Parts: sequence; C-alpha cells; structure tokens
Amino acid sequence: MRLVYLDGMRGLFALSVVVYHLFFLFLPAAVTGNPEAMHLSGPWERILAGLPQFLYNGNCSVCVFFVLSGFVLSCRFWEKRETSLLTSAALRRYLRLTFPALASILLAYLLMKAGWMRTQEFFPVAQSIDVVGVVYRHAADFPAACWEGLWGMYFSYDMGLSYNPVLWTMEIELKGSFLSFAFLSVFGGVRRRWVIYLVLALILWKTYYLSFVLGVALSDMACSSEGRFLWQTLGRRRLLTWGILGPGILLSSYVADGRHGVFRWMNAPVFEAMQVNSEAFYHILGAFFLVYVVLQEPVLQELFRKKIFTVPGRYSFAIYLVHVPVFCSLGGTVFLHFLHLGWSYGVSAGCAAAASLPVIALLAWGMHHFVEKPANGLAKRFERGFMASS
Repeated sequence: MRLVYLDGMRGLFALSVVVYHLFFLFLPAAVTGNPEAMHLSGPWERILAGLPQFLYNGNCSVCVFFVLSGFVLSCRFWEKRETSLLTSAALRRYLRLTFPALASILLAYLLMKAGWMRTQEFFPVAQSIDVVGVVYRHAADFPAACWEGLWGMYFSYDMGLSYNPVLWTMEIELKGSFLSFAFLSVFGGVRRRWVIYLVLALILWKTYYLSFVLGVALSDMACSSEGRFLWQTLGRRRLLTWGILGPGILLSSYVADGRHGVFRWMNAPVFEAMQVNSEAFYHILGAFFLVYVVLQEPVLQELFRKKIFTVPGRYSFAIYLVHVPVFCSLGGTVFLHFLHLGWSYGVSAGCAAAASLPVIALLAWGMHHFVEKPANGLAKRFERGFMASS
C-alpha cells in the first residue's frame, strides 16, 4: 500500500531541511535569533527567527522522516501478518540506504579533492553556527570516504571527519528500521502489544528511536485489524484531529535557547538533570502529532497529493543527501565571489541560493534515477537470491 500523500509530506519536510541548512550556513540569525550574526538591513532575520520553526527546522523534519519510516516499514505487515515481509525488507534495508549515501560521500570527496569546499572561508564571514567550522577541515582520503559510506556512518560517525554532515541520521535510520522489524517479528502477533509499546517508549524516550516506536504504533492503529476500530472512531472526531495540529506545531517549533517566551515553561529541570535533549524529545512528539493529523485528515491528504509536494517527495532522500555538499562548495564559492565584488551580503547570499538550488535539483534527479533505483533493484535481487538459497 503506497500512500502518495505521505510522499508529499516527506517532500515538504525535505524542502524544509534544505531551507534550514541554507539559513544555517548563510543567514544563521534566521535560525538562532542571535543579533550579532544578523547581516540583512531591516527586521527580516528577526522575523524569520520568530516564525514557527517547524516550517524550516532541520531537526523536526528529520523526526518526521523517522516517524514516517516506522509507519511505512510496518504498514504491509499489519495488512498481511507475514513475517516473510519483514525478512525481505530487512535484507534489502542496508543496500537501499547505503548506495545513495555512499554516492553523496563520493560526490563530497571529489569536491574536497578539487579544493572546492569553501566552508572555512565563508564560515567567519557569515558567522555561521559553530558546527560549520568543524566540517570539511580534514584531508580528502578515498579509503576513508568509502569506509564512512559502507560502515562508519552507521557505527562510528564523526562529524569532524564526515564527508556529508547530514549522515548523522543514518545510524538512527538503519538501527531504527531493524528495531521496527524486530518488534513486529516478536510482538506483532501479541494481543496486548500496547504494553510493549509503552515499555519501549519509556526505555527509548531519551533517544531518536522513540520516533520509530511511535511510527509503528501509528501504523498499528491505522492498518491492523485490532486498531482499526479505534482509528476510525478517532477519525470521525475531526475537531479532535484539528485540535492535535496545534500541539504538533508548537512542539515541532520548540527551541531550547529561551528566545521564545512561550517555550520557557517547557524547559523542565528534569531534562537537564537527566541529560535529555529537550529539542529532540519535543520534536519527536511534534512529528508524531503532525503525521497523525495528516493520516486522519482528508483535506491535508488532498493537499499533499499535489505535485508541488509529491515531486520533491519522490526525490526526498536524494535531496537530503546532496544539498549540503552543494551549498558548501558551489554556494560558498558564489557567495564569496559576489561579496568580494562589493555586492551586499543579502544579494550575495541570494545568488548563492539561486546558483545552488537548480544544481541540487539536478543532482537529486540523477541520484534517484542512477543510484537509488539501481540500488533498490540490486537489493531485491540480493533478497531473492538469499531467500532462494536458505
């Protein structure tokens, strides 16, 4: 069962990540609200920083991806209750994730080898967020790049040595996927599995893996015979559905730095005492609410079926993988070029965006058709061969 509107939702949040990193690199005050890093004349950066952050919040978008992964990976199981579906999906998962990610790493490796990564040059000018000064400082090394793409991004990720900073999510995506498969395999037929959901949520509440648990639970309610009555009952209460949208937006927009007074009461001392990433926790809950509302509300489903969302949704993984290397190379080069010509900061940043976005779209198209699709085909052949030999 393919729910096209979920592809559209994924497309919206993929674009949100792109906008977030564009601001992150060239207009950091639009993300942080830091007055010392404001470059544009007028109140524009302050206005952007004050908007609901879920509109361009990279961390919230990633949480939406994780919840959607938990939902989609388990949906077919609830319909057919065949563990062979889980085995098939598990055998394909590593190859489907790895080849596109490895391709993005090799792209960044080539850009580094050619000397085109410009983060160290524009970082002090843009006063970008501190982490920007850490990336692409190491020497380009082909064996290290291959190692990261095949193993390191899953089991020993290091931002300072990474060829693509967005790959911090790959360990969570792979392990969260197998957590979902394991849960379904062991507890999918247990009648009182909601107790297991609760136990897992309590165990994993300090981690991003909570989002996979919530995604599988949503799928259980929406797709399983046991959950369908409750799901349909809740769906008929449209006022409740729309009421949940508000908390979803609020939680997804949460920032812990205290610049938004509405969030100060959410900075519970327990988070600091227990060393919990409050932004991750609230963003996961917010993503869960947002996905729930879209799954229940026909108006939003119809909206996300529109091509403006489904087209980027089709290429969402590729967009996610290629956009940062392009911004840090082509975007940084164009930005510095026009800035050195004496153009204003805002125009230079706008030119960087205008030059980068078409290239990101083109590379994402190529990545999808020439890497993702062949990787999916290879994964299916591997799965069939493995199952036939067992």
